[in-house]
Parts: sequence; structure tokens; C-alpha cells
Amino acid sequence: MVNQNLVKIAKRVGVGLLVILAVLVGMGIGSIGKVSPKDASEIVKQEKEKTKSSEIHLTQKDVRDFLISYYTKKDLEENRPRYKSFMTDGLYNSVIAEENKPVNQAYKGFVVDQVFESANIYIDATTDEVLAEVKYSNSVLQEKGSNKNALKNQINTATIRLSYNKVNGKFLVNDIKPIVLSDADTASYNSEDEPVSS
Repeated sequence: MVNQNLVKIAKRVGVGLLVILAVLVGMGIGSIGKVSPKDASEIVKQEKEKTKSSEIHLTQKDVRDFLISYYTKKDLEENRPRYKSFMTDGLYNSVIAEENKPVNQAYKGFVVDQVFESANIYIDATTDEVLAEVKYSNSVLQEKGSNKNALKNQINTATIRLSYNKVNGKFLVNDIKPIVLSDADTASYNSEDEPVSS
């Protein structure tokens, strides 16, 4: 015959062992998800590094693609559709207004076949500003539509400062300014050691 007291004790011990086992399993599962403060700081650091590495930076290719579309044109205004996607709306409207000035329209049809040749590009990644020395060629006609006595493939240089804005994850040119660079060797100095342009 079965001793009822022993069965009750066995049941209580079994239930106790199940409770202890459940507590141990719960603690084990809980410790898997738990991160020590040291580990937490490393995870945060890794996430920041991933974010930094995934940030978009202005590249030489971005600038070069813009310069090619901006400086290569058959005639004044012909390249507008190509450079529009590289500019903010404000700059695009400003460039169109500049092209429409009478002084620029007077040369329309005379300065033709402009081609981007090369550029020295210097990018300031902290301010998204670019200095570019651009070399391009063009032809200057004596008479509209006639190559007679034309000056062909004239090499020109332009030094410009480009300011970029990041818009919807893409860098767009926001400002174009012509600048003059001079070597320290060619600059003259006055009595107060301030450079004076020569």
C-alpha cells in the first residue's frame, strides 16, 4: 500500500524542484538579454561608427560631374537641362538670370563648342565648400554660324568657389563665386606686412 504522507512529500519536493528549475531558467534567459554597462557603451560606440560611416560625404566625382555639365555646352543656355539637377532652385534661377543679361546674350552664337577639359578640386568636408580650378576650351567665331577666321579650341581657366547644401540626401550646389588665387611669391607686401595685390 502506498503511504499517503510519502506521496504528499514527493509531490511537494517535485513542485519545489520545478519552481527552482523555472526560476533558474528564467534567470538564464534574463541574463542573455541583459548587457553590462561596459558592453552597452561598446554597442553605442559601434552604432555611432556605423552611422558615421554610412553618412554621405561630398566627393571629387560629385564635383567633377557638376563641372562637366556646367562647363560643356554648344552655346549659351544649351546645357541648362544637364546642370539643373546639380543645383538648388535658387542658384538655378540666379544662373538663368545671369545668362539672360544683355552682356551675355551679346556673345550667344559667337562663343561656341565649349568643352570641360580638367579641374583641380579641393573639398572642405566640414563646410561642404569646394575650390576648383577649371580648364575648358571653346571656339570664338567672327561671324555667327561661320567657322571662317574662327579661333578654335581656345584654352581658358576659371577658379571658382562652390558652396554645397545637402538636400534629401544629395549634395546640390547652392552658390558659385569666381575667385582669384595668387601665389605668395607673386604678392607684394607693404610696410605693415599686409599683402597687396600686384
